[in-house]
Amino acid sequence: MLGILPPGITIGRMKAYHATSGLFLFALMCASLILGMFSTWFASVVDGTSWYACIVCPMVMALVISNQVTNAYASQEKNV
Repeated sequence: MLGILPPGITIGRMKAYHATSGLFLFALMCASLILGMFSTWFASVVDGTSWYACIVCPMVMALVISNQVTNAYASQEKNV
């Protein structure tokens, strides 16, 4: 496995890249989901407080996951 990595990249850095790219893709998925909630069909079926709850849930999930990724890999980058 170590022979596959380029010379300047460690396994820890690859893990950080993997987590960051996963976070980026998850954020794109949340944005797509939220944009879908602005469609005419969704707005006509879901209204009132439940519409706002449907909007807030993906945002909260994205914030929690970004916080976890930041806390897990920010300290490793400082040590490298």
